[in-house]
Amino acid sequence: MKFKQWPKFARVLFYIVVLVISARLIGTVIKLNPPVFVLLFTLTSIFCLIGVIKGNLRFIKLNTRKHTLIALASSVLLGSISIGTMATSNTRTPEERQALAEAWELTKAKNSGQADLTDDELVERVKNDLKWKLDEIEVTLEKNEIIVTGKMKDLTVKQVQMEASSIAEKLYSGIKNMPNCVIVLNSTFLDKYGNQSWGEAARITIERETAVKINYDKLNSEQVASLFTIWYHPTMPKSVLN
Repeated sequence: MKFKQWPKFARVLFYIVVLVISARLIGTVIKLNPPVFVLLFTLTSIFCLIGVIKGNLRFIKLNTRKHTLIALASSVLLGSISIGTMATSNTRTPEERQALAEAWELTKAKNSGQADLTDDELVERVKNDLKWKLDEIEVTLEKNEIIVTGKMKDLTVKQVQMEASSIAEKLYSGIKNMPNCVIVLNSTFLDKYGNQSWGEAARITIERETAVKINYDKLNSEQVASLFTIWYHPTMPKSVLN
């Protein structure tokens, strides 16, 4: 039987189950403040429950005893979910609620760059921030210095300067305790026979003391890059060749 051929109450129940599961997953993923989540979830469940009951009452008038029992069961199921959610929230002690609230505030502060990250969080945050730029990215923390290694095809001097500026702004504007950073960019090279291979194309060394002083809105990428120490491979072209 196709979905469109399902009884109306069954389709409504299906949507509600999807809504409940999605809400719980979203709440977990974004670490939504538990008390707020419980309140919103409970209100949504009650609203949906009222809608299901009203729809099932119409359904009961028009259908058999078997369908009536199924309709009532769907209402009881949703009601149980709502009551269970409220009951679970009420079992937390004041200390547990306070701890959850403090954990949520700390998470928000870290995500906004207003609180220090632990070493593991720092490595993971840098990797997440740069994984859209670099292929096969690796991030390590050595002697209070972040080492980033990644691949980019067909690099030029101009592109390295743009990446240096963009990466510095991203990391030092969004991470409160971001230390000095070394970025190793591997790229493709062609030998005289036309064979392609990967190798180190550029190495960008960014000092925290310098990076946090830069007004990235007022300087172009070349000006920003000139404030860092950058080594370029001798064969790297300055710009894209036509």
